[in-house]
Amino acid sequence: MARLARLGQTALLALTLTACAHNPLADIDPSQLALEDTRGGRVRMTAYTGQVVLVNFFATWCFFCLGDVPRLEQLQETRAKDGLQVIGVGLDREGLQVLQPFREYYHLTYPILVGADRFGKEGLPFAPVTILPTTYLVGRDGRVLEKWEGVIPAKLLDAVIDDALSH
Repeated sequence: MARLARLGQTALLALTLTACAHNPLADIDPSQLALEDTRGGRVRMTAYTGQVVLVNFFATWCFFCLGDVPRLEQLQETRAKDGLQVIGVGLDREGLQVLQPFREYYHLTYPILVGADRFGKEGLPFAPVTILPTTYLVGRDGRVLEKWEGVIPAKLLDAVIDDALSH
């Protein structure tokens, strides 16, 4: 039994070391993101250098994504003065046709970018996005700090944003 326990501990240690060996978030280069926004301009991540950026991938038909919208707008309104920028990337196939009315309906002040179905493919920044919503937190230095798939608990999000803004 002791030998089995040691084997289990060794396997756990090996698994932990393997997991720590490579951070997939380090492979993401957010500076490459450049998309059309719903106001007719083009938004580049490089425009937000020095800020903490919360990038939220969503679709207008996604029930859980819609639940995030008021929270994201609140964060933009209350934390922009601290250096936070929220960016939404809509993955609806209809693109601008549905995203522009969506932004207007919800009175969103943060940029909504038209991602269409581009983020299901490898080779694009943040790709592939396979679960909605998917949210990334990019630090002031341009590195991806966190990734969440699904709804993020508000307290966790607040704590992580506070930490990122303090650096």
